[in-house]
Amino acid sequence: MKLTKGLIVGSLMCSLALAATDTTTTNDNIVEEMSNGNENIEQQVVKEDSSDTIKENNQEEKQIVNKENSDIKNKEQEEKPDVKENSDIVKENKQEKKQIIVAENNKQKIIKKEDKKPNNLKKEVEEKLSRRTVDSFDGYSYFAVGVENFRYSEKFLYTFHNAYTSVDNKTYIKGEQVAVKSKIDTYNPVYMSGNLIKINDNFDFSMDFASTLKPNVTTEQWLDRGDDSVIVENKATIMSNSMKFLFHYKLSNKHRLTTGLSYSLNIFKRFNDADATTTELVEETSASAIWNFGYWFENKSASVDGFRIKYELTGGLPIYQNVKNTAAPDLTFTNKKGFNFDTSLYLGYKVYKGV
Repeated sequence: MKLTKGLIVGSLMCSLALAATDTTTTNDNIVEEMSNGNENIEQQVVKEDSSDTIKENNQEEKQIVNKENSDIKNKEQEEKPDVKENSDIVKENKQEKKQIIVAENNKQKIIKKEDKKPNNLKKEVEEKLSRRTVDSFDGYSYFAVGVENFRYSEKFLYTFHNAYTSVDNKTYIKGEQVAVKSKIDTYNPVYMSGNLIKINDNFDFSMDFASTLKPNVTTEQWLDRGDDSVIVENKATIMSNSMKFLFHYKLSNKHRLTTGLSYSLNIFKRFNDADATTTELVEETSASAIWNFGYWFENKSASVDGFRIKYELTGGLPIYQNVKNTAAPDLTFTNKKGFNFDTSLYLGYKVYKGV
């Protein structure tokens, strides 16, 4: 009996044990299920909470974004006038910049023009110089050394104080009066200077000065005007100082008609032949002013390179005459009769510019 009981107890114990073990497992299962359930609940709660928070956050963000957008719009609306003002300012700045650029460009153009002016002037001068031909004349000054030829003649009445036998063996008695003609032909070195002044395209003005450097001794002959026989021969010298002022009317630059005043002071010295037993020196001084008319020719301008030729031919009538002779110191000859004839030929060469 005991055994059975014991077996039952054992079985019960076993069953209890089994039951206990089963309960444990079921409890574990329940716990697991509960834990799973709790987890699921927690997850669901978390999900619900997170979804709610997300929604709330999204709504808040939307609200914030909307607010920010509205604020931005308001600001833009507020700033729109400023933008207009800024655009106006920008436009004004652009216009000012354009004006400044235009002004700077104009300045640069002016500067360039000013820079070009000297070059342009230089080109114009060069062109004018290049256009110069022998028919283009300007004023000039000159100096020269040359040779002058004097041909002097004089007519007068001479009364012999003593009987005299001429060179041609013609006899003259004391007190006899004879019509005499004297003539001299001599060459002297001379210094000349002067200038030509351009007035306009039609008129010029010239000044010429000449002075004898050293007189050469020549022979003077007195001729009897009745038969041209030689009465006497003397030795003579002539020195001359002269100045001439002429107005030019230009037929062309090369060919001109001239008129003007000339003044000359001639010193004539006469003395006997050195072989004569007595030597007599007679000095005659002649001052005269003459109004001249003439012709003037220049083959080319003085500014053109090379040789140039100037030819002058003048003739005139005395308007003032004063002659004194040491043989008759109390006598002054003022007769304005007669005429003056003058011709000159100049050969010049341009050495370098201006000379």
